[in-house]
Amino acid sequence: MKARRWWVIVVCIAVVWSAAFLWQNWNAERDPWRKVANQQKAEPSSSGAGGSSSDSQANTVDYTQLVVERNAIYDTVWANEKLSQAYEETFVALWDSLRAAQDQFAVLGAFPFDELKLARPSKPTELSWGIRRAKCDAEPFAFKPDEFRAFLAARAAEGWRLVQSEWHHATFDPAKDGNPARSTVNFVLHAANDSRQQLAILKGALRVEWKPNQSRDGKYEARVLDAAGVDLFTRVGPPAFIELTAAPDVLAPQPNWPGIEMAEPILAADLDGDGSSEILVGGRNALLRFDARDGTYKAAPISSKIQRMSSAAVVADLTGDGENDLAFITPAAKLADPATLVVLPGHDNGRFEKPPIEAWRGPCENPTALTAGDIDGDGDLDLFLGQYKAPYRDGQMPTPYFDANDGNPAYLLVNQGQAKFTDGTVAAGLDKKRFRRTYGASLVDLDNDGKLDLMVTSDFAGVDLYRNAGTGKFTDVTDAWVDDRHNFGMSHTMADYDLDGNLDFYVIGMSSTTARRLDYMKLGREGRESIQQMRGRMGYGNRMFVARDGKWGQPEWKDQVARTGWSWGSTSFDFDNDGDRDLYVANGHQSGKSSRDYCTQFWTQDIYTGDSKPNPEVSKLFGICLSDIQQGDMSWNGFEHNALLMNLGGKGFVDVAFLMGVAFEFDARSVLSDDFDGDGRMDLAVVENRAPQPGVIRQTLHLLANRFDPPGAKRHWIGVRLVGAPGVSPLGAAVTLKTPNGEQPARIVAGDSLYCQHAQRVHFGLGENPQVTAIEVRWPNGKTTTLDRPKAGQYHVATPAM
Repeated sequence: MKARRWWVIVVCIAVVWSAAFLWQNWNAERDPWRKVANQQKAEPSSSGAGGSSSDSQANTVDYTQLVVERNAIYDTVWANEKLSQAYEETFVALWDSLRAAQDQFAVLGAFPFDELKLARPSKPTELSWGIRRAKCDAEPFAFKPDEFRAFLAARAAEGWRLVQSEWHHATFDPAKDGNPARSTVNFVLHAANDSRQQLAILKGALRVEWKPNQSRDGKYEARVLDAAGVDLFTRVGPPAFIELTAAPDVLAPQPNWPGIEMAEPILAADLDGDGSSEILVGGRNALLRFDARDGTYKAAPISSKIQRMSSAAVVADLTGDGENDLAFITPAAKLADPATLVVLPGHDNGRFEKPPIEAWRGPCENPTALTAGDIDGDGDLDLFLGQYKAPYRDGQMPTPYFDANDGNPAYLLVNQGQAKFTDGTVAAGLDKKRFRRTYGASLVDLDNDGKLDLMVTSDFAGVDLYRNAGTGKFTDVTDAWVDDRHNFGMSHTMADYDLDGNLDFYVIGMSSTTARRLDYMKLGREGRESIQQMRGRMGYGNRMFVARDGKWGQPEWKDQVARTGWSWGSTSFDFDNDGDRDLYVANGHQSGKSSRDYCTQFWTQDIYTGDSKPNPEVSKLFGICLSDIQQGDMSWNGFEHNALLMNLGGKGFVDVAFLMGVAFEFDARSVLSDDFDGDGRMDLAVVENRAPQPGVIRQTLHLLANRFDPPGAKRHWIGVRLVGAPGVSPLGAAVTLKTPNGEQPARIVAGDSLYCQHAQRVHFGLGENPQVTAIEVRWPNGKTTTLDRPKAGQYHVATPAM
């Protein structure tokens, strides 16, 4: 009898334990920190020396203790954010189902709710090129679920289909004092009607009132959805851009990079002097030339001398003989060994087959930005080399995350002649912030005094600006020149965006819905106020700076260009030749199988854990936490569409990427604009980045030809190609277009867009008036070349006066 009773007790214990185990693991799939706690039980832990943790003395405890601390904090301090994630799962499931469906209208129609509030569009406003914008705020009405399904069926019968979408959980209010839980979800719907050649964008805020209880599948359901007041954009016509092909055989992966199929860096340059830009695909050692006979690109190797090329490269006359050379960093076989700056001298109209010059050697683990310019007026081009240091690696985290100066060193390399360089960083006054985690850098005359200043864009910091005295000595003027430099800087671009004749610039960074949501809920940890105080500023996104009285401030329309997503490469170009500069921005960090976003864990946990120093225990923790992203199961700012920000005559911007055929959903990186086919319309080169599993990166170069030709439109253009001479390079030149309507400034720079270089020529849209008074080029040596009354509709050549 006792044995039987004991057996019953054992069975009961086993059942309870099994149920608890299943419950724990089910919750772990939704809560990464529970998942960490589960996985750490099966892994050996070891203590190791390293930097102190921001959360605890991580150098004296193993990572299992860190897990316990993080779980406790997540359950208490971040309880409302944890709850918001549970509600967010409803829209995660919707977004995932939409992407997987052939009939996305059917998925929308099956979304559960009791009432959907909408409003009919008001009278549309005509923008440009047949684009109409209407506010859906007239004649409000409400749908029941069956009525909404009928509405969608009617749209499908008219030929409409949903192409792609985005859903971002902007605000959350938990249920309180008898009031239901509420959310705001910012959404974008891209729809197409192929028979009508019509495209539409519906975007805005969806206000959600939630039901009190979860459904049978464990998800919360909406009672009321309120989409009144959203914006509707429409356009009729063919896509403005079409994709061309490049030779895939020459664009094959380099065999000495197992698992890595890079395209970057991407450099545009007229190497053979025929007036058209070639495209150097550095990651594949491929040189692309456009073939006007069949409208395709033909490829050949850049050089037989290239073994490995990092993302930092530049085309410039570094030897001073008037020929463009190719410079890049060759990584060392071992990280501890010095890397080499290799210069391939140019010769015979764009060939690079002469013996390589070992121009400089030094510690260089992750070079990311290389820019050239004559900083001291001696006629030789000098270089600024920036590096990146990835967070999480070896258990370190940028500290502080809003002003990190704890990465790999940058170098100002001074040309001693014949492409031999020495490190002049300290002497130039650039050593204080040389350990930024840098993505972009340009030597450019910002204050129009004829001397090349330095702009540096860095992750976990933002933009830094240095004024050049003209002798190669720099002064940090960041705080004096801009009102708020902070963001997760990825790249920058410059033009006159507000049409006042002055040079402005646009600094690209990550915009974070999660950061704004946490600020909205006023959540944070005691004793870590600096992290919370900077959260909104760092997660703001892209920053537009327009010239104002010798400084640069953010315009009243700054929000229109701020929140494009997790943004990377960027370019300024007049895609429609209407006389103002538009912007194209690459977006998306890592898209996985699900749109479930890691971002909340970064903002609630990761930036509070670890510091600048490596730590083996924190490294273990990070490794497990990031495993779902690395294995491709979840996303981090995934499925964000590229943005084409159309300039509204200097008074703001609007995103028309989907209406023009360039709102790609893939994770994009490098962006380059150029008139590659010479037809007077600016084309695009965009790099797609895929990381399906650890140690694997696959990149694809997309070449997009501009075919925008709206009927009846009078759009003129003009261009100028700069050809240097021995001792006088186009890099750093200031170009000014003068017309009866005013002036447009431009600069010839390198290192602006991520892992890219634009060609040494400038294209200007003129709009309806083809009259040009002059094009003025001020060369880096201070001399000026003026082209009087040049003819529109063609590219002109400017050479320095000798």
